[in-house]
Amino acid sequence: MQLEAQILLACELAAVGGVIAVYREMRLARASTAWPAIPAKVLVARAVFLKGGHGGSSWMRLCYQYTVAGRNYVGTRYQFAHIWPSFRAMQEVASDLTARPDIVVHVDPHHPKRATIRAGLPRFGYALLAVGWVIVGTVTVLLITVRA
Repeated sequence: MQLEAQILLACELAAVGGVIAVYREMRLARASTAWPAIPAKVLVARAVFLKGGHGGSSWMRLCYQYTVAGRNYVGTRYQFAHIWPSFRAMQEVASDLTARPDIVVHVDPHHPKRATIRAGLPRFGYALLAVGWVIVGTVTVLLITVRA
């Protein structure tokens, strides 16, 4: 197999894996709307920006504690399949969570370790899935072209 075909095949597998991961996250996001809501306490909520060579990267450092059936759990998820639109949006949510540390989280009754602050599908969830399928389709066409 040519090197180009091997590279494209690796890209194809990575893209399919990404689509599967996003689909799984979206299924959990949809399911979370039916999960029971229970009280929780925010332990840490901070937007972090790490400056790097290509502008940097950002993420939400989030940690909250909740109790199910007398057992304490720690959660870190804000929302399934969530993408922050900007660092400012992340800072605003972190600030809100810090200002009101007593919150409500949605907990999977079958897997209490799985919890989220915001239940339901994110705004850009379907767009993310669509982009994944476009990448899969494009790489498939390129792979067929290279093999021909």
